[in-house]
Amino acid sequence: MIQHCRFLTQLKAGYPGSHVTLLIKKSLVDLMRGLADVVVSHLPGEAFDYQCPLMSLPYALGVRSVRELPSPLIFPHIKPYKPRVGGKPCVGLCWGGSPLNSNNTKRSIPRDKLFPLLESNNVYWFSYQRDTDLLTPGEKRRFHIYDTSEDTRAFEDTAHYLIQMDLCITVCTAVAHLAGSLGIPTWLLLSKPGHYLWGQHQETTPWYPSMTIMRQETPGDWETLISKVKTKLQNMF
Repeated sequence: MIQHCRFLTQLKAGYPGSHVTLLIKKSLVDLMRGLADVVVSHLPGEAFDYQCPLMSLPYALGVRSVRELPSPLIFPHIKPYKPRVGGKPCVGLCWGGSPLNSNNTKRSIPRDKLFPLLESNNVYWFSYQRDTDLLTPGEKRRFHIYDTSEDTRAFEDTAHYLIQMDLCITVCTAVAHLAGSLGIPTWLLLSKPGHYLWGQHQETTPWYPSMTIMRQETPGDWETLISKVKTKLQNMF
């Protein structure tokens, strides 16, 4: 959803005078306000002249190549919620997606596989994990990680925290798209095989210029990838 909302701006520009209603999940409504004339989570009673699935907008607008993609930076209204933590770089982390996704067990990293990475004490850690495989209170204390799920109820809340990050490390889930749409440096950790959207071997993506893709070499082997991420993080900060 977040990935394709950039095309709403192109739709409005291509059809001056049009009145666009965006039907979207309730948790995304506040984040998306301003991208359409009306943003709702339930279908209003009024009639429409045209309707189009959001993910079909590129085709409907004549986009035929990734070289024609609009900018992903569509949330200029997002500002930090709280004063930034000083002293060390701030790094956001999300290791799993919705269990309703049929590929979730493959794309998600069991949290204990992350412990070697979390031992890096040269950064401030922020967890953007929600609902499943959450860190225990003891693990939060051990790794000095701030759990943003305690303060976030919708994607706009999450965006206000993400915008403060120096880096976001995430698996293939909504947090990756949100961070990319905010222009935050993002390391996307992909299982093997990964989602078709990210190609086969590329380390970058035209969808999000601020994103770097890091891939499993062997299906299920998160340990090797996490070791590479830890080394890269230590070299960066």
